[in-house]
Amino acid sequence: MSRSDGASLRVVRSGALSPALNLAIDDVLLTQGVGTTVRTYRWEPAGLSIGRFQDPKWFADVAGTHQLVRRSTGGGAIYHGDELTFSVAFDARVGWDTDETYVRIHDAILRALASIGARSQRVPADAPAPSPRAQKNAWCFAVAGRHDLVAPDGRKLLGSAQRRVRRPRDRILLHGSLVLGRPQATPFVAAVADQVAVDEIRARLDDAVIDELATSLEPGSHASERPLTSTELAEAAARARRFELAEGANTL
Repeated sequence: MSRSDGASLRVVRSGALSPALNLAIDDVLLTQGVGTTVRTYRWEPAGLSIGRFQDPKWFADVAGTHQLVRRSTGGGAIYHGDELTFSVAFDARVGWDTDETYVRIHDAILRALASIGARSQRVPADAPAPSPRAQKNAWCFAVAGRHDLVAPDGRKLLGSAQRRVRRPRDRILLHGSLVLGRPQATPFVAAVADQVAVDEIRARLDDAVIDELATSLEPGSHASERPLTSTELAEAAARARRFELAEGANTL
């Protein structure tokens, strides 16, 4: 991941953390971060994250051992099982509107997938919008929309959402889920395992995703791995309860 002697881009590999803590860390990197951070992480236990405006009661009957959490971003629910989850937090820049951010980041994931032999394509910006009935579906991966990555059979393989804050500085967070193995809770999704033996390429795919995101976000930069600081972890731990859901609570 070494590049020229330009600016430094931070890489964080968090490993497996609780769903609420994962979302809290992304929130800290968005609101208190400086510069560009690319993070990859997993979920322990599995997570079921719902969009900012969804009703937790819709998911009360989902089977499996998981923690229900609410994202600070919009969109539909995602069951986070065997997946590669990534986030990017960076200072807003001229020319990068919402659509451009999705295009650049999703194209980076597309290239990473190609490097390990998995085919995908990005839904074009001018694709027909889903029907009103489809748009009401509670699950993010049930219907592919513009900019999403889909497998060769048209099923959704990558879903992401973004959020922008203006204070204390103008920053953007985009976090996304790339399905490696299909969860039982969402059998309609595509999975990388449909095309390649996932256990053989996990580390390579993680490296490729980080490298391609770094290239897209900060061309010519030097990507350095720097773990979360004790201050960041403490702040994330303090915020984690905001993202937990119980008895239909909405704490965001």
